Parts: sequence; C-alpha cells; structure tokens
Amino acid sequence: MTATLADMISQLQEDVPAVSGVPSDAQYERAIKDAVREFSRRCGVCKNGTLDVISGTAAYALPADFLELIEIDNPYEPENQVMITTTGIIPFSSLNPFEEDYTIQNGSITFFPVPTYTMTRYIEYKSAWTLVDGSYLLTEDEAQIVMMKAKQLCFDKLANASIGQGFSYTVGNMSVNKSGVADGYSKRLYELQGEFLQACERYNGAVIR
Repeated sequence: MTATLADMISQLQEDVPAVSGVPSDAQYERAIKDAVREFSRRCGVCKNGTLDVISGTAAYALPADFLELIEIDNPYEPENQVMITTTGIIPFSSLNPFEEDYTIQNGSITFFPVPTYTMTRYIEYKSAWTLVDGSYLLTEDEAQIVMMKAKQLCFDKLANASIGQGFSYTVGNMSVNKSGVADGYSKRLYELQGEFLQACERYNGAVIR
C-alpha cells in the first residue's frame, strides 16, 4: 500500500487547520516529511544490501534508504588466515594480520586501509521510508502513526506563532478570553507526542499494559 504525499498533506490540513497562515503550505509538507523521518528512525525496517568493493577504492555509496548499519560481513576467514576474493586468495599471518576499520558519513562508507581486494560484500542495515514518485510505501497503520507526529509538529508551529498574541476583553455581558491559546496548543502537541511514542512501541512489538 502507498500513501501519497499530497493526500497526507491534505489530511493534515483538515486535521490541523491553519490559523492566520500558520502552518503554511510549505510547513505542512515539511511536517509530513519530518514525521516520516522520525518514524523511520524509531521504527526502521531491516534490509540487506551489497557493496561492490574494488581494489584501490575506499569510499562507497550506501543505499538511498540507509539509516544505520546493523552488520557487515567479514571477508576474512580467521581459521584459514585467508581472504577469498574475486581476484584470488589473499593470505594473512600473525605477522601480517587482516585489519580493517570504516566510517559512515553523508550516505557513504569509507574503509581504512584502502581495500586491496575486489569482491562483493553484504550488509544488513536499518532502512527509512523514502519518497518515490510522490508516494511513501506505508500501510494504513504506518501512515496513521506518521500523522500523529506530523500533527504534533503543526501544533508546535501554532504554539510558537501564538505566543504573546493572547488577549481578553469584556463587552457588556460578553467576555472573550484568548489568553491561553498557546497553552492549549502546547498541551495538544505534548499529548500527540505521547501518542506517537506509544504507537511506535506497539509497532516495534513492545507490550503496553
């Protein structure tokens, strides 16, 4: 099942109507995208991928939906003290041990030292939901969790915009008090954050009593 960005924005605008232009159209869209990112960080899916390592090349692009590395295979066979690669067998010894480290930054993984072998390596990673052709591959339940976070982000915009704008007045028997508008928005955004966190825990399999 897919959820289009346009439909999610439209639903968000209905659920949290703008007040004096806040949230703006751009802020509604940003709220959805930021909510999907936060949902991905808390409830990412495990995926498998490959890296085509080439001798003499240190840096490699990670998958577009990559969030966090879970595991990378070890090409070294310690019991035989060898590495079997596309270009042949590389022997090692106690005097010449296999050593490797890596860093991950800006969607790339960089190996140290620079690989002197060519082979396909396998990774397991935590993936994010990405926007493809204007849609997210979200189930209905997943989209509902995302909307909780998106609404919270919109109420945060409303609360910030209404700070210092409260007022109250009385005309005859009629009284109007808008002094607590920001507090009302703040209360709702904290409620939504709690609902979002509980929904993420349920999604991840935690038992909530």
